[in-house]
Amino acid sequence: MSDMMKQIIPYTLLAVCLLSACQTDDYEPTAETSGESGMLSLTVSANDFAVTGGASTRAADNGKTTTFENGDRVGLIVLNTTGDIIADNLPYKFNGSNWNFDTGNGEGKQPVFYDPSMNSYIVYYPYNASVDETKSVEGLKASTVFAHQADQSTENAYRQSDLMVWSSSGKPMKQITAALAHVRNSFSLDAKVQWTLATGDAVSYTPPTLEDVIIYDKEGKPFLPYRAEDGSYRYILSDNYEGKVRWCYTYGEKTFGGECTVSSQATGTRYAQVETANAGEYSLDKAAPGDFYCSKETNGTNTGYVVPQEAVSVLEQHRCIGIVFHVGRHETDQSDYSKPLTEDGPTIPDGKVHGYVVALTDVHDGSSDRLRWEYGPGNVYNKAIDASTSTSDWQGYSNSLKFHEFVNKNENKEAGWEMKHFPAALACETYGNRTTDRDGNPADGKYDWQKPLAAPKNTSGWFLPSCGQLRYLYQNRSVLSARMTDVNNSTPTDCGYKEYIKWFSTSLYYWSSTEYSSYTRSALIVDFYGGSTDYYVKDRTHDVRAVLAF
Repeated sequence: MSDMMKQIIPYTLLAVCLLSACQTDDYEPTAETSGESGMLSLTVSANDFAVTGGASTRAADNGKTTTFENGDRVGLIVLNTTGDIIADNLPYKFNGSNWNFDTGNGEGKQPVFYDPSMNSYIVYYPYNASVDETKSVEGLKASTVFAHQADQSTENAYRQSDLMVWSSSGKPMKQITAALAHVRNSFSLDAKVQWTLATGDAVSYTPPTLEDVIIYDKEGKPFLPYRAEDGSYRYILSDNYEGKVRWCYTYGEKTFGGECTVSSQATGTRYAQVETANAGEYSLDKAAPGDFYCSKETNGTNTGYVVPQEAVSVLEQHRCIGIVFHVGRHETDQSDYSKPLTEDGPTIPDGKVHGYVVALTDVHDGSSDRLRWEYGPGNVYNKAIDASTSTSDWQGYSNSLKFHEFVNKNENKEAGWEMKHFPAALACETYGNRTTDRDGNPADGKYDWQKPLAAPKNTSGWFLPSCGQLRYLYQNRSVLSARMTDVNNSTPTDCGYKEYIKWFSTSLYYWSSTEYSSYTRSALIVDFYGGSTDYYVKDRTHDVRAVLAF
């Protein structure tokens, strides 16, 4: 059973006289057995832990309560007026919406009829065949299988320690309402970290890993808690435990800790502690490969900032536009980032490069999904722009400047050359800010989904990567592809671009901004199926993915 808010689940426990032992499906009512005298109707719910401890609230303890999952089983015990067993620990299994007698129990157990001599009822979770012939709640608690376990580091051990029961006696019932209650107290530690982003906003989340997490009792003996899916540490306390519970953990080379006081007077209480460690500022200098690069518009200015990759649980609160794939300026990147590609284009403050970002989607120019590298006036495509020719350099931005230098030369202007004659490079530059299609006509809105992905003002702007940058992306495809999946899972479906978020197409070639040194009519591509490098004539169409420096 997962640890979420328990819903009230109505279901019917059907009593029949005989059931063939060869049946394999869960018990279902028939016309003969569904009469008023043969049916037990049972509605089951589970009381939540009462939450206490410091400033913790139910909202702060979200995700630490319980809900049934498909395949979960509860046990039913029914006694008569003299205390004899009528139904001996019968298993009922949840199928996702209803509960039915588990005919595949493998124990030879059969369901029973309603009988007026029925007097006492016990429903408990989780079901275990070892408690056959048990007649009381105390008997369940005293059984070895439900004894408090010191080591609860596995989910099964944690669940077995968290026995939940309901009981009623005094009258026979055809309609039973059972609200299961936790018979022991619980402790949970949800250790969060808070960073201040480059925009001044704070981000708080439960980190996927903490170091040296220790929870220990009043005598200094460590607990061995269960690490739940939400990142919290949970421990079912032993019967009648009373006194201090202490904890400490390390994050970012800093140690944090605290304590709370447990009372044994009331069972079913969760002592929930939500601890938030202030880790300081997550500046651009702290960026790491795999981090999420996001943008925020304030007073008409689009500013870029970095969100730690471990903060994926709160990523939906941010507009991610790309993934950081390298930090710091690459040693082979000699580009002058103080020069913007266009007069009013974005630029890195002081030209200092903190890292590089790859876009979440392929680039399109509004008229074609695959783009040519070059197709000049008069169908010319054999002009060299003096771009880099190495298969390993990171001169993507420098190459982008070369395109502009080429079209600005007088002789090239006179020949009619414009940036539109370099479709792949221009589509990267106008990614998110496109106003015309490939042929210079007004944008038709076909790719307006790119607008939220526009480059922030404090970046280089999007540009066509060099061959070396593309090869690096291929070599690190595993981590980067996983982060793109995180973004896709966290992006609202109505944002307009969710369906386009994907890793590079593994069956396609991608244009680089690097020219082929031996043949001016060709430029280099990278094959994202096998990672090979090749050259193709510049008028060929291939896929394009933009990058930026920040």
